[in-house]
Amino acid sequence: NNSFNFETIIKNSKENIELLNDKPVFVTVGRLDEGKNHQLLIESFLNIDAYLYIIGDGNLKVFLDYKIKILI
Repeated sequence: NNSFNFETIIKNSKENIELLNDKPVFVTVGRLDEGKNHQLLIESFLNIDAYLYIIGDGNLKVFLDYKIKILI
């Protein structure tokens, strides 16, 4: 089951964000855990000239943030 916090969704949808558009953009949304294999996705993007946005939360968030920092 996915539960939605509609107040948060509405609030966040009104925020202005700046997306870089000089390269293709890929977005993944979901929980950050072992089953989603975001680590492989991050490593794959080292060889792709594109932006990757990872949106989510979970027990691997800190690890994935660290992984990104050491790779770039």
